[in-house]
Amino acid sequence: PETRVTRDGGPLSAKLGISVQAYPGGGPRGGESTPAGLRVTEVSPTGPAAGLLDPQDQSDVIIEILAPGGRRPVRTPEDLTTAVSRLKPGDYISLYVHQIRQRSPRVVNLRIGG
Repeated sequence: PETRVTRDGGPLSAKLGISVQAYPGGGPRGGESTPAGLRVTEVSPTGPAAGLLDPQDQSDVIIEILAPGGRRPVRTPEDLTTAVSRLKPGDYISLYVHQIRQRSPRVVNLRIGG
């Protein structure tokens, strides 16, 4: 099931502006696989993740939260929800994101909206 972490409702209203879905991991046969995490399925054009995460072909997968609070895996939408719910507007969260299509990881720093 898809979990919305968006501008329009719930306790995470306006914090990241994304929708995510659990991703079990995997990849092309014989190729490098993508670890399990959260696939980004939607990004609000006016949210904090706009231009930083790409929902076009749903190939961005959030693998870990790097900061604040130390490095830890993200496997369920609740993992991300718990981390983000502790942050205030203006705080930053650093995410380790794997791009399935290009098979490349990167760090994405998002400023929490509010």
